[in-house]
Amino acid sequence: MDVSFQGDVTELATRIAAEAKTVDDINAIFRDLKKATLERMLDVETGIHLGRVKDSDIPTESTTSPKD
Repeated sequence: MDVSFQGDVTELATRIAAEAKTVDDINAIFRDLKKATLERMLDVETGIHLGRVKDSDIPTESTTSPKD
């Protein structure tokens, strides 16, 4: 996992812990996160299939990682 992404995960976990009061709250947050992620992935895949987006236009871990 990208180091900068790991920092984002830690920040998100902190925010979730501050907002969630019950296990049901946590489940709802994760359900919404999974839904949003899958919808974004499907949108990109559909865009590629329909020619709206090229594979080369999609950022990858190697193009988003900080340079050493």
